[in-house]
Amino acid sequence: VNRLVTHYDHTFPTPQQIAQADAEQLNATIRAGYRITSLMRLAQRIDSGELEVETWRTTPLPSAEQFRLIRQLHGFGDYASGAMMRLLCHHDYLGLDSVCRSAFFHLHNNGQPTDDKTIQAFYEPFGKWRGLVLWMDVLSTD
Repeated sequence: VNRLVTHYDHTFPTPQQIAQADAEQLNATIRAGYRITSLMRLAQRIDSGELEVETWRTTPLPSAEQFRLIRQLHGFGDYASGAMMRLLCHHDYLGLDSVCRSAFFHLHNNGQPTDDKTIQAFYEPFGKWRGLVLWMDVLSTD
């Protein structure tokens, strides 16, 4: 993100700016690697009006349906989809990545690795807030 913002004169680029960029040149600058394809596709779909992400903030869809639709986007796995859901104030998905796992190991498992099912079971009692509780754990280890 730092390289992306620096490339666009210290402002976050619009989908139109990314959609119109030369993917190879942009990737050489921001070093997104294999993710550049997903970034370009997403920006192009938003820029063309095919994908209206602003409607995600006010959609009446249940959280599970919203997650499913985001998860279908090219390049959006469980982590990216869960993170997007948190940005949309839906906190019922964990979106585990290495940082989240490390925070869990440190705070709740004596520094020892464990599997994702154990982590999910730990946060399950928090119900629709489980993703937020996990994120607060992550922030507390920073």
